[in-house]
Amino acid sequence: MNHPDGHWPINNPVDLDETEQQGRQHLQLAKERARCQIVKDSVREHLAEQPSPWAVRAVLRLYTDDFHRYAADAITALNSTETAQ
Repeated sequence: MNHPDGHWPINNPVDLDETEQQGRQHLQLAKERARCQIVKDSVREHLAEQPSPWAVRAVLRLYTDDFHRYAADAITALNSTETAQ
């Protein structure tokens, strides 16, 4: 599968010796991608462990409610730190 630049997987990895800043950016992106993948894999595994389709839907509703609440909290926090331009 061919992915454009800026998407995972990285077809043209950054040369970590080229500049220190590029190296830090590459490592930061890898860290963020790994954290996101761990969360998605954990959710997928938890859904797969459910005993019935009903239970899967119930867990999905709980996760959805939680994620909406987390997003609302993040938005509130970001709005409280914004400065007028």
